[in-house]
Amino acid sequence: LQLVWGDTLLAVNAQLKTQQGAEIARINTQAKLDNQWTINAQVNEPAGGMLGQALKLPATQPLKAAAQINIEQVDNRYQINLVQLDFPWQNQLINSQGTLWVNAERTVFEVRELIMTTNEHRQRIQALITPEDKQISAQLEQFPLGLVSLWLPVEGGSASGEIKAYWHNARSQLTLSAKAELISRYKGWPLRL
Repeated sequence: LQLVWGDTLLAVNAQLKTQQGAEIARINTQAKLDNQWTINAQVNEPAGGMLGQALKLPATQPLKAAAQINIEQVDNRYQINLVQLDFPWQNQLINSQGTLWVNAERTVFEVRELIMTTNEHRQRIQALITPEDKQISAQLEQFPLGLVSLWLPVEGGSASGEIKAYWHNARSQLTLSAKAELISRYKGWPLRL
């Protein structure tokens, strides 16, 4: 749902309710100026709900998430400040803050710094994604591998250290650099790298 007057996004207040009328999600947007917006969102869904199932949360885990996002347009770029982005994922609560830039004209996405906190451990992520290249670097502190278990065939555990990945489209080449320690299990066997 968007309400637009000319090029300006106006305030939007939306709610998602169950058939019984209980509110499970709310989103509010507000245009502070012609080039500044604030988005606030809250989700509070009982265990086993539609949104929790989509996120593959355990059937007994309720979905509680909150976000506060400030967006500012500077020329053809958008600065997105994640003041708060808290959500559950794979039996963990993730708290995130950071700054992202999007250049709509060149299709460039930049993560200046994204700080994710899991189990009181901070993960720092930076990225630059352009049509030509993709660069991602992460500084991990006991990063719970259960968060990526949908994509990596490991059984729990953690990773700590610094990891850098660079993909060059023209050469179809991936370069990885890592100074990290990974402790997990693979097909029931202990794994330590």
